Amino acid sequence: MTVWRPRASYSKIVVPCFIVTETFDALRRFGLVENIVYWAGVEERDYARIVRLIEPEAQRTRRYVHVAGEEVARIVNEVYERGEVLIVQLHTHPAAEDHSETDDCGTVSKRNGFISLVVPFYALLSKPRAPLWFGYELQDGVWFEFDVTKRLVAND
Repeated sequence: MTVWRPRASYSKIVVPCFIVTETFDALRRFGLVENIVYWAGVEERDYARIVRLIEPEAQRTRRYVHVAGEEVARIVNEVYERGEVLIVQLHTHPAAEDHSETDDCGTVSKRNGFISLVVPFYALLSKPRAPLWFGYELQDGVWFEFDVTKRLVAND
């Protein structure tokens, strides 16, 4: 039996502009607290196309956001049932900080090619056409920083 697996990396990630707008609105929804959302998508050749934003139930504070295991399981199952893949997690930080140790360990996915975007300053300085974010990709258990402008394409 052959088991399907998502690609280990995507040459680019294509996301509709309206999802970028919804993402920043969602990340700011609870004020000056850390927040997290996910992008689900489908694979097309060597790239991923984002099809929707997922806002998990979470505990949020000024320095921490936590998604319970039951909520993670619900989201993973829902994504699978819809024939999608979790492509990206986006989460805020209060300042311009790197991917933290908590970010490294607490990600929703441990698969090669999973993307984590850090949005500093609680997403307050990000605009859909001028986002401020830092990108990291997971490969063999290690997060590598990458230039988001070279891999993420927002389109109408």
